[in-house]
Amino acid sequence: MTGLAGAEALVLILRLAFAVSLYVFVAVALLALRRALAGAAPPVRGVSRLVLVEAGDGGDDAGRAVPLVGRASTLGRGPANDIVVRDDGVSSHHLRLEASGDGWQVSDVGSRNGTTVNGRSVDAPVRLRHGDTIRTGGLAWRYEALAPRPAGQR
Repeated sequence: MTGLAGAEALVLILRLAFAVSLYVFVAVALLALRRALAGAAPPVRGVSRLVLVEAGDGGDDAGRAVPLVGRASTLGRGPANDIVVRDDGVSSHHLRLEASGDGWQVSDVGSRNGTTVNGRSVDAPVRLRHGDTIRTGGLAWRYEALAPRPAGQR
Protein backbone atom coordinates (compact mmCIF):
# COMPACT_ATOMS: atom_id res chain seq x y z
CA MET A 1 0.00 0.00 0.00
CA THR A 2 2.85 2.40 0.49
CA GLY A 3 3.63 2.16 -3.23
CA LEU A 4 0.05 3.15 -4.05
CA ALA A 5 0.10 6.05 -1.57
CA GLY A 6 3.38 7.27 -3.06
CA ALA A 7 1.90 7.17 -6.58
CA GLU A 8 -1.17 9.08 -5.42
CA ALA A 9 1.05 11.71 -3.78
CA LEU A 10 3.07 12.04 -6.99
CA VAL A 11 -0.14 12.49 -9.05
CA LEU A 12 -1.35 15.11 -6.57
CA ILE A 13 1.96 16.99 -6.79
CA LEU A 14 1.85 16.88 -10.61
CA ARG A 15 -1.73 18.17 -10.62
CA LEU A 16 -0.81 21.03 -8.29
CA ALA A 17 2.25 21.91 -10.42
CA PHE A 18 0.07 21.91 -13.55
CA ALA A 19 -2.55 24.16 -11.88
CA VAL A 20 0.15 26.59 -10.70
CA SER A 21 1.72 26.71 -14.17
CA LEU A 22 -1.71 27.50 -15.68
CA TYR A 23 -2.17 30.39 -13.25
CA VAL A 24 1.31 31.72 -14.05
CA PHE A 25 0.57 31.47 -17.80
CA VAL A 26 -2.72 33.37 -17.42
CA ALA A 27 -1.03 36.06 -15.29
CA VAL A 28 1.77 36.53 -17.86
CA ALA A 29 -0.78 36.69 -20.72
CA LEU A 30 -2.84 39.32 -18.87
CA LEU A 31 0.25 41.42 -18.17
CA ALA A 32 1.26 41.27 -21.83
CA LEU A 33 -2.27 42.25 -22.88
CA ARG A 34 -2.27 45.15 -20.42
CA ARG A 35 1.04 46.42 -21.80
CA ALA A 36 -0.21 46.11 -25.39
CA LEU A 37 -3.40 48.01 -24.58
CA ALA A 38 -1.47 50.72 -22.74
CA GLY A 39 0.71 51.17 -25.83
CA ALA A 40 -2.43 51.54 -27.97
CA ALA A 41 -3.74 54.47 -25.92
CA PRO A 42 -4.29 57.60 -27.96
CA PRO A 43 -1.49 60.12 -27.92
CA VAL A 44 -3.91 62.93 -27.14
CA ARG A 45 -3.29 64.21 -23.61
CA GLY A 46 -6.23 66.59 -23.37
CA VAL A 47 -9.92 66.34 -24.11
CA SER A 48 -11.15 67.97 -27.32
CA ARG A 49 -14.59 68.25 -28.86
CA LEU A 50 -16.61 69.52 -31.80
CA VAL A 51 -19.52 71.88 -31.15
CA LEU A 52 -22.18 72.30 -33.84
CA VAL A 53 -22.53 76.08 -34.25
CA GLU A 54 -24.65 76.12 -37.43
CA ALA A 55 -27.20 73.44 -38.17
CA GLY A 56 -28.49 72.86 -41.69
CA ASP A 57 -31.99 71.83 -42.69
CA GLY A 58 -31.49 68.16 -41.84
CA GLY A 59 -32.65 68.39 -38.25
CA ASP A 60 -29.29 68.46 -36.49
CA ASP A 61 -29.30 70.49 -33.26
CA ALA A 62 -27.04 73.53 -32.93
CA GLY A 63 -25.11 73.40 -29.69
CA ARG A 64 -24.55 69.65 -29.93
CA ALA A 65 -21.13 68.87 -28.45
CA VAL A 66 -19.25 65.74 -29.48
CA PRO A 67 -16.15 64.68 -27.49
CA LEU A 68 -13.24 63.40 -29.57
CA VAL A 69 -11.93 60.20 -28.01
CA GLY A 70 -9.71 57.36 -29.11
CA ARG A 71 -7.35 57.60 -32.06
CA ALA A 72 -9.86 58.56 -34.75
CA SER A 73 -13.48 59.52 -35.35
CA THR A 74 -15.47 59.63 -38.57
CA LEU A 75 -18.34 61.97 -39.44
CA GLY A 76 -21.08 61.45 -42.00
CA ARG A 77 -24.72 60.51 -42.60
CA GLY A 78 -24.03 56.75 -42.59
CA PRO A 79 -24.80 54.82 -39.40
CA ALA A 80 -21.28 53.33 -39.28
CA ASN A 81 -19.77 56.75 -38.44
CA ASP A 82 -18.77 57.79 -34.94
CA ILE A 83 -20.54 61.14 -35.45
CA VAL A 84 -23.78 60.69 -37.39
CA VAL A 85 -25.50 63.76 -38.85
CA ARG A 86 -28.70 64.19 -40.87
CA ASP A 87 -27.77 67.04 -43.21
CA ASP A 88 -28.26 66.10 -46.90
CA GLY A 89 -25.16 68.12 -47.86
CA VAL A 90 -23.00 65.73 -45.86
CA SER A 91 -21.85 62.52 -47.55
CA SER A 92 -22.44 59.15 -45.92
CA HIS A 93 -18.68 59.06 -45.16
CA HIS A 94 -17.58 62.69 -45.15
CA LEU A 95 -14.50 63.30 -42.99
CA ARG A 96 -12.08 61.69 -40.57
CA LEU A 97 -10.63 63.24 -37.43
CA GLU A 98 -7.37 61.71 -36.19
CA ALA A 99 -5.38 62.20 -33.03
CA SER A 100 -2.06 63.79 -33.90
CA GLY A 101 0.47 64.41 -31.14
CA ASP A 102 -1.31 66.53 -28.55
CA GLY A 103 -4.16 67.58 -30.86
CA TRP A 104 -6.32 66.52 -33.80
CA GLN A 105 -6.26 66.77 -37.58
CA VAL A 106 -9.12 66.56 -40.09
CA SER A 107 -9.17 64.92 -43.53
CA ASP A 108 -11.90 64.87 -46.16
CA VAL A 109 -12.50 61.27 -47.24
CA GLY A 110 -13.77 61.96 -50.75
CA SER A 111 -17.05 63.67 -49.89
CA ARG A 112 -19.05 65.11 -52.77
CA ASN A 113 -19.37 68.62 -51.25
CA GLY A 114 -15.96 68.82 -49.60
CA THR A 115 -14.80 70.02 -46.21
CA THR A 116 -13.35 73.41 -45.25
CA VAL A 117 -11.43 74.62 -42.22
CA ASN A 118 -11.73 78.37 -41.64
CA GLY A 119 -12.96 78.76 -45.23
CA ARG A 120 -10.05 76.84 -46.81
CA SER A 121 -10.68 73.60 -48.66
CA VAL A 122 -9.29 70.46 -47.03
CA ASP A 123 -7.24 68.68 -49.71
CA ALA A 124 -4.74 67.11 -47.29
CA PRO A 125 -4.89 66.54 -43.52
CA VAL A 126 -5.22 69.84 -41.64
CA ARG A 127 -4.05 70.18 -38.04
CA LEU A 128 -6.79 71.79 -35.97
CA ARG A 129 -6.31 74.69 -33.57
CA HIS A 130 -8.67 75.77 -30.82
CA GLY A 131 -11.55 77.77 -32.32
CA ASP A 132 -11.17 76.50 -35.91
CA THR A 133 -14.43 76.23 -37.88
CA ILE A 134 -15.02 73.06 -39.89
CA ARG A 135 -17.77 73.18 -42.55
CA THR A 136 -19.44 70.05 -43.88
CA GLY A 137 -22.49 70.52 -46.08
CA GLY A 138 -24.83 72.90 -44.27
CA LEU A 139 -23.17 72.31 -40.90
CA ALA A 140 -20.47 74.36 -39.18
CA TRP A 141 -18.50 72.85 -36.29
CA ARG A 142 -16.18 74.66 -33.88
CA TYR A 143 -13.15 72.68 -32.72
CA GLU A 144 -12.43 73.16 -29.02
CA ALA A 145 -9.21 71.95 -27.45
CA LEU A 146 -10.17 71.82 -23.80
CA ALA A 147 -7.92 71.76 -20.73
CA PRO A 148 -5.40 68.92 -20.57
CA ARG A 149 -6.19 65.96 -18.37
CA PRO A 150 -4.49 65.80 -14.98
CA ALA A 151 -1.28 63.76 -14.93
CA GLY A 152 -1.86 60.04 -14.57
CA GLN A 153 -5.39 60.17 -16.00
CA ARG A 154 -6.31 58.67 -19.36
